[in-house]
Amino acid sequence: MPRKKNPLPKTARAFFRSRGHNHRQERVIRNFHAWLCKETLTLSDLVPEHIEAYLRQPVRRVIRKSSRKSLYTRLKPYLLWLHEQKHLRFEPEGLGRRKLGIPNPASAFVDTLRPVLKPATCHEYGCHLRAFHAWMDRESLSLHDIARDQAVKWLQHLVRHGLSPATRCHHIFHVRAYFEWLCENKVISADPGELLRLSDIPKKPDYLPRPFPPHVDRTLKRRFNESDDIHLKALLLMRCTGLRIGELIRLVPHCLETDHLDNAFLKVPLGKLNNERLVPLDASTRELLENLRSRCPRNAYFLLVSDKCRSSLQNRLANALKNAARDLDTHGRVTTHRLRHTYATELLNAGMTLYGIMRLLGHRSIHMTMRYAALSQDTVARDYQAAMTKVETRYDIASSPSTDTDPDRLLRDVIAWLRKHHAANPETKRATDAIIKRIHRIRQDIPSVAADIGRSKAEYS
Repeated sequence: MPRKKNPLPKTARAFFRSRGHNHRQERVIRNFHAWLCKETLTLSDLVPEHIEAYLRQPVRRVIRKSSRKSLYTRLKPYLLWLHEQKHLRFEPEGLGRRKLGIPNPASAFVDTLRPVLKPATCHEYGCHLRAFHAWMDRESLSLHDIARDQAVKWLQHLVRHGLSPATRCHHIFHVRAYFEWLCENKVISADPGELLRLSDIPKKPDYLPRPFPPHVDRTLKRRFNESDDIHLKALLLMRCTGLRIGELIRLVPHCLETDHLDNAFLKVPLGKLNNERLVPLDASTRELLENLRSRCPRNAYFLLVSDKCRSSLQNRLANALKNAARDLDTHGRVTTHRLRHTYATELLNAGMTLYGIMRLLGHRSIHMTMRYAALSQDTVARDYQAAMTKVETRYDIASSPSTDTDPDRLLRDVIAWLRKHHAANPETKRATDAIIKRIHRIRQDIPSVAADIGRSKAEYS
């Protein structure tokens, strides 16, 4: 039997009569009034700190698949209406410009990062520190109370919430940097290295790249070529150049460049690692890029025009790829980033060096390329067969009969070879001299060993 909902207060019903009804907004407003009853507060008692305390509660309990920003977006019209009706004593308009739920120390720390870090990274710091302070509020803790025991409880809290090891690493790194800043500014006296130790950082799983299987890749490229949909054409450009999805949707119309030999290059804008690069284009990819440029409006800022925003275009590209691969056995989830993995793995299997692939993908270190462009099974099998062929050839040469059976002459040849190839190297000279001395002793023992063998043959005969 469905649970009966609490009736909306008179103010909420009057708000919906004047503004129109919205189910999601009703859910947020209903939850807001339930929170007021739980905290024994009335609308006339509210202050901005109360709104911030409401927004700091777990969002999933209010409305699924939402964020604190969208939660405040749905609550804000109601708060403004309450202020117009003189039910609130403060102006709620200013709340949208404040860092909701972030105390002053955390806000000041994030402000120190803005000159050196990207806005998205600073936003991530703010989200993690907001979550950390929300946990401290639920535990009735302050920054001065933080000790090793409380830090361990916070780490266990992250695990209980089902966060992945990579996400927990980000939380720990950001809060640890926050502790170091607090210690430098003498806000806390505890040692940051003792509060969160390096041993607390979980080991992240090292995933292999997930390129599309060869038959799936061929089918997708054929479907992209045959279709006239601009989204599929853009995905084909991503497959042929190894672009990230964020780089693809931010390409500008004049992204095609040529050199003095008329070689074509795609100029990739600032992306994930905040660097630009040039990707060489073959004839077919250049023709594809020219096709996309011809479809672009004259005064457009981006090569791919979106009706709403860049994120909506990214979603349309992802859905277009899923529809194109709907009937294919892709061995895993279909994502646009797998086109980039396929591009890198194909070049690696074709014999391109890792350094060259690193430059094409826009990586800052070779270690990033090793993760994205790991050796495929075909490459491993080909290298294994080549190595086994060399081993068999070596054993065949070693086991072939020699025309010269004089052991003393053979040992003298070995000594001459060692002196020619290794004795001149200072790093191996000492070991080479020791081997040569040992061979000389064996040469001295050969006559006596040969005599013993001759006597043994005579006795048995």
